[in-house]
Amino acid sequence: ALARLGDPRALDALVAVPAGRYAMGGDLHPNSAPAHSVTLAAFRIGAYPVTCAAYLRFVEATGRGWLSANGRAPERASHPATDLTWHDARAYCTWLTEAWRSEGRIAADQTVRLPTEREWEAAARGPEGLAYPWGMDWAPEHANDEETGFNDICTVGLFPEGASAFGCLDMAGQAWEWCTTLWGDDMAAPGFAFPWAEDGREALDAAASVRRVLRGGCFSSGRHKANGLYRGSLEPNGFWRGNGFRVVVSWTTGAAGSARAKQAVR
Repeated sequence: ALARLGDPRALDALVAVPAGRYAMGGDLHPNSAPAHSVTLAAFRIGAYPVTCAAYLRFVEATGRGWLSANGRAPERASHPATDLTWHDARAYCTWLTEAWRSEGRIAADQTVRLPTEREWEAAARGPEGLAYPWGMDWAPEHANDEETGFNDICTVGLFPEGASAFGCLDMAGQAWEWCTTLWGDDMAAPGFAFPWAEDGREALDAAASVRRVLRGGCFSSGRHKANGLYRGSLEPNGFWRGNGFRVVVSWTTGAAGSARAKQAVR
């Protein structure tokens, strides 16, 4: 009903995540262990997952295919865009970079892209390193998850109680979200395990057999997956009605970009 009436919210809004040291990993699941910390430059990330309406504009502008059964339906306009491969999500980011630059929304030295796994986890867990976006303990009806019982995606932001400290919605449940980070070839165990390391896990040109990280769980995930720690994965050409993505805006690398990033979040 909200989508059909006209959703007044800015569903492409971005929130700032300042540079700093952030908790990562934990003992919730072997794939997420051990707990450690990582250092991140400042970035901005979507307050919501990319919606069907936003992704449909990309499809109509570029002619790219979209294998969603109902993503074009008017009542789905404010739902997360799903049934998307990792390559689909990256193509959208490339298109949006040029669109936002031409609109003056981002500068010429800024880029729209998928989040790294480190960035996604920092945005979800906040400066205190919470297990769930809203706190350390599970809370009912804070997310579109298995226990809520929708068994489908819903309009984004329907659970404001589940917002992260930085203001990100739907980072637990709703839809799994693509990250740039590599997982490895084996579905059962990550080839790129924690603790995080500079070991090539951010290579964008890895083979198609190498799975990419998905985070956050989806509408059918229980509390042990719908959180800020659990690591999922899928092959980059894979897609499903329960996986989507959100965008990050970051500055170019180097001293000038770092200085702008720090200034932007003061």
